[in-house]
Amino acid sequence: MVKKLIYMTLILCIITGCSATQETTKKFNEYLNQLEMSIQTNDWKQANKQVKKVKKQHDKELWKMQLLGEDRIYDNIQLSISHLKAAVKAENKKEIIKQTETIRFYVTEIFGKQKD
Repeated sequence: MVKKLIYMTLILCIITGCSATQETTKKFNEYLNQLEMSIQTNDWKQANKQVKKVKKQHDKELWKMQLLGEDRIYDNIQLSISHLKAAVKAENKKEIIKQTETIRFYVTEIFGKQKD
C-alpha cells in the first residue's frame, strides 16, 4: 500500500513538473511577443516594461533553470536580458529582435518546446 502511494506521488510530481515547464516557456514567449509588438509600434515605454517582466520571470524561474539546464545556458539568458535592456534603452530594433530570439532559444533548450 505504501509503495503504491509513493509511486503515485512520484508520477504526480513528474506530470506536474512537465506542465510547469510548458507554462514557463509559454510565459517567456508571451512577454517576448509583447515586447516585439511594442517595438513595432515604437512604444519604448511599454517595451521597457516588457523587459522588466522578462527579467522578473527569469528571476522567478531561475531555480528551475539551475535544476534543468547547464550553467552556461541560464547564465547566457541573464546576459541576453542585460543586452535586451540596453537595446531597448538605445531603441535598437535589430538588437532587440536578436536578443529576444536568443532568449527564446535558451528557454527552449532548458524547458523544451511549447505545446499549443
